[in-house]
Amino acid sequence: MMRPFILLFICLFLRINCFTLALSDNITKSPSIIPDDSENEINKYLCQGETLNITCPNNFVIMFDDANFGRRRSDRERCRHWLGRENTHCDNHKKTLKVLNDKCHEQQQCFLPVNKDMFGNPCFGVIKYLYVKYHCNRKVYHGM
Repeated sequence: MMRPFILLFICLFLRINCFTLALSDNITKSPSIIPDDSENEINKYLCQGETLNITCPNNFVIMFDDANFGRRRSDRERCRHWLGRENTHCDNHKKTLKVLNDKCHEQQQCFLPVNKDMFGNPCFGVIKYLYVKYHCNRKVYHGM
């Protein structure tokens, strides 16, 4: 119960911006790196303002299975904001997948800012998050 207040105090003391960190659900900002022999699906949730960072092993490329920049009504606690409009449902599935595929499809690495400039603004006045489901596929070389 005291964790957000202690973290906020530390952030203010160190003069750093930890607002999202204090209220997020321990989302990691480190890159997702999977073993060389794996094609497992990976789910990521990133709050608005964070950076998507995906790295596949050598000879593997990124393949997106599902994505949405917005909110699900059932995810009230994810990437919360003090204004409290997290019970809004806004779907931006098609545009999110298009952006991800245009920028990162079949690349080994992908670094994208998670913001409305990149993915659009499907619900005004609501803090959004990026949900991404992807896997790393073995790269196929096409001969002539």
